[in-house]
Amino acid sequence: MELTLYGIIRVCIWLVSLSGFMYQVSTILKMYCLYPFTVTVVEQLQKGILFPAVTICSENWINRSRLCAAVPHACVDGSQNVGDNNFRIEYDFDLQKDVALKPNEVMECYMRSNDPTCPAFTCFEALRRSYYRHPGHMCYTLDLLITDHRRDAYLACRSPWTLELTLNVIWSPEKTMSLQKENSYPILIHRPETTPPDKLASLIAEAGMLYVLSVTQQVTKRLPPPYASGCSDYLKEGAALEMGGYQSQDTCIQKCRMQLEHRFCGCVSPLYEYSAYFGKPACARVHNEKCQNELEKNNTFIVCSKRCRAPCDETTYDVRLTGMSLIPDSTNVGLNKLFIKVKFSSDTQKIFLYQPKLSIVEVFGYMGGYLGMWLGFSLFSILSGLEDKFERFLIRRAHALKKTPAPVRFNSTKQRINDHKPRGTFEKRVTVKDLVTSDSSLLFCSKCWILALVKQ
Repeated sequence: MELTLYGIIRVCIWLVSLSGFMYQVSTILKMYCLYPFTVTVVEQLQKGILFPAVTICSENWINRSRLCAAVPHACVDGSQNVGDNNFRIEYDFDLQKDVALKPNEVMECYMRSNDPTCPAFTCFEALRRSYYRHPGHMCYTLDLLITDHRRDAYLACRSPWTLELTLNVIWSPEKTMSLQKENSYPILIHRPETTPPDKLASLIAEAGMLYVLSVTQQVTKRLPPPYASGCSDYLKEGAALEMGGYQSQDTCIQKCRMQLEHRFCGCVSPLYEYSAYFGKPACARVHNEKCQNELEKNNTFIVCSKRCRAPCDETTYDVRLTGMSLIPDSTNVGLNKLFIKVKFSSDTQKIFLYQPKLSIVEVFGYMGGYLGMWLGFSLFSILSGLEDKFERFLIRRAHALKKTPAPVRFNSTKQRINDHKPRGTFEKRVTVKDLVTSDSSLLFCSKCWILALVKQ
């Protein structure tokens, strides 16, 4: 076969086109296998809005009389600071529970609304001691959904975006003690039915101040594996009361680490916020540091970061400080106080919706476009060509069966009956037309399946 210059040019053009087609097809397939996603922002009006839970962490959380009864030498100098006994309180969960102030001893809570269908009610019954925040804060959480107290009163309100929370923290310096004196009171705004121990607070408040916080609800809906967002559905797992309700990524990691520590060390570190509720003994101070270092060195905790991913359905709040003022000295004379007001700034919520960037239908669409652009073929022409080849294959098989002699049967009833047939009676032979007709259902089904795949 002699190649001409024209033939060589055609072959080169065909190879270049084929290479371009293969490159773009491999690129789109690689992109699809990475399972990318896009984020769409949607605003929803007066629907799905939940009044947030509020966690406030207080320095002055120790009842002086109860501490003096449990640890008499801690009250010798009459100071408001515990001093050297703070390590004992940190590592002694029972002592924390005994000396901690109860919510009704230090807090007042009121819910009001400008909607006449939402009655006002007191909410201090929904306050609870949630966790210990190192180095010296005890945290209290107001959650109207996680407890039965005042849950019905809250759910009776059809417009929760009109509610306004007033939370007053009032304590006596003579009757309370603290582990440190920094005049800092972290405030966290989060989704109800969860109590994440976030390290970053929404606001660091100071005693003697009134703060007005305006919030806007935001919802993020991620995609589960194999998509790149790779979220975990913590709501489907149910509530874990020892972790403050439904889990978040932080509480999941903390629970995983405590399980590994108890498995390998026989105890859990008291530095975790929820170690007091985990139901396992706390590690001594020296043993805790040794255990932590060994597990970190052996990369034991890596499994926790792989297991605990971002939540598939996450509700957060955009918090803004819209008001701040000094509390008059005439209010609660002789007592320290901190007042907080929380309200919605909008009756809408933003939804960040994660969606697949490429579907299998779009991948086939791209491949069909690349096929026509680079090689000048259409997907329909290729399928039609395959159909013709399949039909010719059936015809050749029919010819082969026609030339094959029929097997001879002996000593059979059917053979004896055929021997007595009158002359002029002939057996019906299989023809090409009959075979193609008999296989037409198979041909038709394969053709329809291919065309249906293309139309999708």
